[in-house]
This record gives sequence, structure tokens and C-alpha cells, in this order.
Amino acid sequence: MNKTILLISLALSFSSLCYSQFREGFIITNDNKTTYGYINFEGSIINSDRCEFRSQPDDETQIFKPGEIKAYRFNNSKFFSSMEIPVNNVPKTVFIEWLIKGRVSILTYSASVSEVIYFLLLEDGSLIELTNTLQTVRSDGMIYEHKRQEYKGTLNYYLRDCPTLKPKIEALLLNSKPLINLAKEYHAITCDSLDCIIYEDKDRKLKYTIGVSGSFLSSHLTLNSGKPEVVYNSNNLGYGIAFKAENLPVVSPKFSAKLYLMLYSSLFRYDTTVIWSHFPELLHAKIAGEDRMFEVKYIRMPIQVTYKFSQKKINPFISLGIIINFRYSYTKYSQYLIDYALDNQGYTLGSTALLTQFGLNSGAGLEFLATPKFSLSLGYDFEYFYRFFGGTVNDYTRLINNHVYVSTYFKFR
Repeated sequence: MNKTILLISLALSFSSLCYSQFREGFIITNDNKTTYGYINFEGSIINSDRCEFRSQPDDETQIFKPGEIKAYRFNNSKFFSSMEIPVNNVPKTVFIEWLIKGRVSILTYSASVSEVIYFLLLEDGSLIELTNTLQTVRSDGMIYEHKRQEYKGTLNYYLRDCPTLKPKIEALLLNSKPLINLAKEYHAITCDSLDCIIYEDKDRKLKYTIGVSGSFLSSHLTLNSGKPEVVYNSNNLGYGIAFKAENLPVVSPKFSAKLYLMLYSSLFRYDTTVIWSHFPELLHAKIAGEDRMFEVKYIRMPIQVTYKFSQKKINPFISLGIIINFRYSYTKYSQYLIDYALDNQGYTLGSTALLTQFGLNSGAGLEFLATPKFSLSLGYDFEYFYRFFGGTVNDYTRLINNHVYVSTYFKFR
């Protein structure tokens, strides 16, 4: 499993070299010269760290770090400028992203998917961070956590010349779109001479697709009980629905998120000929003729992040994620056989199994874009579950799945 994750990580790193999305734009040098060309669009996280520039689409790529150029912009889209900002109370020079420029401007820095910092830039050049720190409170022996929402007080103070906005500030979420709308309304109320500029990437709106999926699943159960590992593979077909979200915020447009809801029924059998050859005295009515151990019916829910290597008619992709199995039904066929195979270690499915099972998966495949709104995906997933039963710490079982699927998607946004 570790090798699989490593291979995918290497593939992701390599793919940055073999596929990029350069868009028309310009850079502004430190001596205020403007040079037009093509800039690699990688999403706010990477674009806040570097600018990859080409004078022509096939020219050699020049990489500029924050401070090496004054600013850069994609045509009619995102705008970044070099600026020193506090990150975790430490000064750091970054390419900060402008969301809106007006009487007050909103800027943002994306350190990671979970760490996005927003700033208020005043007309006098003051840069004010909009904070929303997490506070831990102890009360009656209980510990509570809540967001302090300091940004609301900050906005109320610096926009105090427009009291009509106070109710909107009190209900405001610390997010890009609400902040842009607030700054735009403040500019419209307080400035009659100039329009504000919104640096919006109209091509980065979230796109959703829904589809259906069918697959073949081969499950290999390892018991690790000291007895012969002769559980037959459980092979079965499954079907369900699939969801996909593309043009995710902050990250590169090469990434998308997928979620499946699939129905399966897995029957696990044990090769009882091993028992007869080693323990002929066990050949009696309790076990004779019965090689079925148990059957599990479940809803399989993989959640994956997918990386596409191109955006053409045929697009190879790789994926990595987690998987949750919701086991809503099971049937025991031979408790005697289960106890024998598991060596009476006390984690049989009938007593201690959890209803949910968690695992990791990785995969690869091809996406065929038939029309702008219809696509077909063929893929393979490798899945690993650390415990099959999950009930106790002495559950040494492992489950490995090989999953081949075909999915059709229809884009409705």
C-alpha cells in the first residue's frame, strides 16, 4: 500500500512537468515594465508561491518567486502582486491575490486548502488581517470550541462611515464571495467617481456532474490467525451512482473530487479440504459440506481526489482517497467454520464487527469526453482495509480489493 501511495505521489510530481495550463497574461517587473506572454494557471495555492511565465507558448519557462517581479495577471482574470504579509505572526513575502480593488480592497493568501487568509487593504496602504481564531472555553467541566469572528469587529470599525452595512457584516461569512460583495457595495455607496475592479476568474466556477456506475469487485480476505490462508476471493458485481465536482477552488484545475455510492454483496468461503487433510477428526456434520463463512451486504462509498493529465477527448487520470463501507446486513453460515478459521480470537462478524469499515484507495484510468456535457470513465482502484471486522485490537485481518469500473457522467452545471 505504501508503494502504491508513493507511486501516485511521484506521478503527481512528474505530471507537473508534462502537463501545464498556460493562459494569456502579463507580468510587471520591479522597474514597472509590462511584458505580455503566457502564465501557468495552477490555482491560488501554487500561484501564490511562484509565477511560471513564457513569452510564447513553446518558449522556455521562466520561474519568478515573490519579490523577483512586482505583479502578474491572467487576462481578464486573477491578479497577484508581491507583498510581505504576516503568516502565523512571521513576515513572509508572497504573491498575494487581489479579489477586488476599490475604496477598500480585499486580498487573500492561500497557504493550503485549509489555511486561507484574508486581508483588508485601506486607501492609505494599511493592510489589516481579517481573523477568525478558534477559542477553547471550559464550562461546567465541559470543553467547547468556537470561532471568535474578530473580522466582524474589524469590518465594522473600518467601514463605520457606512452604517447601513452593519447588519450584513454581522451575518457575513469569512469567504471570498461575501467579502467581494461587501466591498463592492461599500464602494458603490461611498465612491461616485470610479468603479471598483473585481479580479474574477469566470472559468473557475464549480462544475458538477452526476452519473451511474457499474463495476467488478474482487475481495481478498487475509485472516492472519495462524491457520492456512485459504479464503476464496469474493467476486461480485456492483452498481450505483457517481458524483464529480470540477474546477475546485484554490487548487489547480487539474484536480477534481469524486464520490460513489455503490451496492455490493460479498460472500466469503473457506477451502475446507485443508481441514480434512490436517484434521480428519473434524469431518462431521457441523462442518461437512459447508464452506461458506459469512456474507456481507454493504453500501460502498469511495471519496477520491482525481488528477487529470490533460484536458482533451481522452484524458488519463490517477486518483487517491478513502473508502467507507456501510454494512447494513450480514449472514453467518457456519459459526463452527468461522471459529476454526479465526482461531477463536473473539472478533467474529456475528458479535463485534463495526457497521462501518474504513480503508484507503488509489487508482488510475481514462476519461473519454464524448460531448461537453457527457463523459465516460474506465478505471481501476486498489483498496486496502487494515481491519475487516474492526471490533477489537486483536483483529489482525486485512482486506484487499481490486476494483474495475465504468462510469458515465452528465454535467448539469
